[in-house]
Amino acid sequence: MIVKMKKVSLVLLKAKKEQELRRLKKLGVVHLEIEKGSSEGIAALEDLKSQVERAYFSLEKPRKGDEIPAYNGLDDALSKSKEINDILDWMTLLKDENLGLAKELDRVSMLGDFDPSEVRYLSEKGFVLRLYLLNKEEAAGYSNSRGFFVSRGKTGNVLALISVPGDEEPSFSRIELPEMSPAQMREKMESNRKSLEELKEKHAACAGSAALLKEAIGHLEDELAFEGVRVGMGEEESLAYLTGWTPEDRVEELKQEAARSGWACLVKEAESDEEPPTLVKNNRVIRIIAPIFDFLGTVPGYREYDVSFYFLVFFTLFVGMIIGDAGYGAILFLGALLVSIKIKKVPDALKLLYVLSLAAVGWGAITGTWFASESLMEIPALQALVIEPLATLNPESGKTVMYVSFIIGLIHISIAHLKNIVKKLPRLVALADLGWLAMVIGLFFLVLNLVLDAEKYPMPPFATYLIGGGFAFLILFGQQEKGQNFFVGILKGVAGLLTTFLDCISCFGDIISYIRLYAVGLATVAISQTFNGMAAGMVETGAVGIILAVLVLTLGHTLNVVMAILSVVVHGVRLNMLEFSGHLGMQWTGYGYQPFRERDKK
Repeated sequence: MIVKMKKVSLVLLKAKKEQELRRLKKLGVVHLEIEKGSSEGIAALEDLKSQVERAYFSLEKPRKGDEIPAYNGLDDALSKSKEINDILDWMTLLKDENLGLAKELDRVSMLGDFDPSEVRYLSEKGFVLRLYLLNKEEAAGYSNSRGFFVSRGKTGNVLALISVPGDEEPSFSRIELPEMSPAQMREKMESNRKSLEELKEKHAACAGSAALLKEAIGHLEDELAFEGVRVGMGEEESLAYLTGWTPEDRVEELKQEAARSGWACLVKEAESDEEPPTLVKNNRVIRIIAPIFDFLGTVPGYREYDVSFYFLVFFTLFVGMIIGDAGYGAILFLGALLVSIKIKKVPDALKLLYVLSLAAVGWGAITGTWFASESLMEIPALQALVIEPLATLNPESGKTVMYVSFIIGLIHISIAHLKNIVKKLPRLVALADLGWLAMVIGLFFLVLNLVLDAEKYPMPPFATYLIGGGFAFLILFGQQEKGQNFFVGILKGVAGLLTTFLDCISCFGDIISYIRLYAVGLATVAISQTFNGMAAGMVETGAVGIILAVLVLTLGHTLNVVMAILSVVVHGVRLNMLEFSGHLGMQWTGYGYQPFRERDKK
């Protein structure tokens, strides 16, 4: 359920602002509405955080035997981050120097191995030796007794020209001499390379400090949040003030702390134009679906529905049908079990995996699908679990599974409109959702008639009345608002006739959309059968064939499991987040309740 929020305003002494904020933070019940301020303190903390993050993200995983220092305060962590960053800076400097030397070596490679100091010695004696790069035409027409070609090649011709004071500079492209000889440059590069190896080893030895730096980052983020609140608080003369939101069941705690600390505290209901943060609380069974919402990054609006229960029930069913293979479900279950054995506390995500894998096992068992193997399907014990109309080997099962898929869609979407009716009563607009409910039921029969079999599923007369009556209810009651004249609402409904008609077409498509449960499940089985057939053909060729068959089965079924999981994300989530939530009218525009509190230390 979505927890009811109360708006709170706190006023405290400006002189004790930091001290009182520490108390409020320790209490940890108020989601603050405050603009992030800026100050030298914030800038300094952000700079420190970026330095520690640079060091932290540069580290590899600790090696066996690495020292793992404990976190003894921020100063130690900052000192370690400085040590790591100094190493990184030196490594960058040496790499850049070697890169520059390599470019310089390439630039003067046509000159061969020489010593620039000898050229400079000639200059000191009054003879200036300069080098020029000439193209083929320039070289062919050049003649000078004091010039000679050092090298000739495809990249150009290098001319060495001895000049004396008063000589005119030729117009050729001049080659600047390097500071060092090629031999010295290579020697320097080798020295840098050895230094780099030593620095890399030192850096690798710091890997054990990753936990220490991570803790420091958390500490700095905590201080940044505190400083942002401190600077962003409103002030008036000797007082400071702030506003925020507190769950209704924790307001009393806040009042008691306010009385102890001497704060002025005002608590009131949220206004209709205000959007409090959303805090969803469910029992430990329903809560296991929360990791899906976290993964999607979706939060219901404060005044929207908490669909956790329905999402869990239908998502579990969708996963079972989409994966559709008991063998795959068993593998996922065993994988979850192995992870559970290794960790002390089983998180909600792992609990959810248990439920979803068992759903796959259940659906696979009643359809007789175990790695899509006909041999396994014929085992009596497994065959006893099969519901024949749904059995994969039954050629007529396809239409039955499609029928079941449409039934699920009818129930799923109908629940959405039933919830809307209950929420909107006793307002007239609730009758519009009654119209939608009638429309959904009528369209369900139309889908059966058009998609499955017109002879087997003829349109019953009442379905036409449901569609027509539902459409009329949408026109009559869809635009009725509180305090508005009834006939004005009807006129608005008539004005939106085309939009309403298109929405009805979309509703028809939404019901058909549930056929994806059948189609994707069928694809999973078909791919499995293909790999099984490839492997069966290889087995007959002998020992090598058997080895290849094992590889094909392993890789093929692994790929198929991965594809099935991706299909769950694409299709299983979609049916809940678009079709179901769309009929509920949910926008998912909420933002999570994040109280100003002490950081959770792991």
